[in-house]
Amino acid sequence: MNMAELYEALSKVENGETYVSTIKAEISKVNAEAAKFRTAKNEAETKAEAKINELNATIEELKAKGTGAQTVTERIQKQLDDLTKKYEASEKARVEAETKRVEADIFNKTVAELTKGNAAAPAEVAKILVGNIHAKDDGTYEFTMADGKAVSVAEGVGGWLKGNAWAVKNTQNTGSGAPNSAAGSGTTGKAVSLADAINNSLNS
Repeated sequence: MNMAELYEALSKVENGETYVSTIKAEISKVNAEAAKFRTAKNEAETKAEAKINELNATIEELKAKGTGAQTVTERIQKQLDDLTKKYEASEKARVEAETKRVEADIFNKTVAELTKGNAAAPAEVAKILVGNIHAKDDGTYEFTMADGKAVSVAEGVGGWLKGNAWAVKNTQNTGSGAPNSAAGSGTTGKAVSLADAINNSLNS
């Protein structure tokens, strides 16, 4: 399922248009931030590589002239070391930005699939399920099931919802005779929070 089909499916559920708008806005924001870091990274890499090559060439030239140029060599070596540190810091920032983009993308896709599956609290459930989702080398994502099998995010989320019916909204109208029972309540009569219910289902 591509994003267009997913948006169409979401638009048909309750508050679907709101979810679609929110997801699109978040994806746009993350993509813009990632693009900015990619552009800055490419420019920094080009400049850094040229400067490093220039400094290396100068160092080699001075070394060839003898020890009389040692002080100059040391000064240029320090410049090279400083430039290398700046380059490494830039690369670290790029990796962190890319990691945030991937995490946001995974969360948005998970919320979208949970919403499509009529989950009672998509954003809350997504916080638990994203730990099972990882990015592949080709940029796509896979969901690791409890048995270790890797499947698509849609299949993984759908399978989890099927196995945890309590997390799905009850769309049937309750009768006028008896009060609606709270999901997740047991014979003890104690209320169970959504987070506890999710953790219990994952640990069972």
